[in-house]
Amino acid sequence: MSKLSEVTIEIVEVPVSESQSFEVRGLSFDDFTYLVHKHRQTITAIYAKFVSGELDAVNPMTMDDSSKEAITGLISQTPGFFADLVAAAADDREQSSKVSRLPLRVQLDAIQKTFAITFKSEEDVKKLMGVVTQMLENMTGVLTSLKTPETIAN
Repeated sequence: MSKLSEVTIEIVEVPVSESQSFEVRGLSFDDFTYLVHKHRQTITAIYAKFVSGELDAVNPMTMDDSSKEAITGLISQTPGFFADLVAAAADDREQSSKVSRLPLRVQLDAIQKTFAITFKSEEDVKKLMGVVTQMLENMTGVLTSLKTPETIAN
């Protein structure tokens, strides 16, 4: 068994041109926290689309044509979120504006590769969705149980 100090973080190359590329890794808890704090409304909207079945065509494991089409639609609606996601996966959060100017094919490739490292199976995606669902349910329960000034007076 290896020590944590000996573990190598998995990275993959994303080509931009024949002479240029950058590397991405899987998203960490720190990255998710950063993205949630910066893009709470966007993440809530994307989550709602997944829950409603609107994004059933998206398979982050394969990124087939229907997945790419759905992700392209999401990018056009929420470009800052995906630029920040790729910049975080590239360990260069300050470069999200540069990511947003990359050709769409490069952005899609970076997103697909980031998802492929972050989620090794569809089960991993389902686990994350389960955790998010539980967190939202817990938050909703806490919020509805809080007493408002009107209920305190009664």
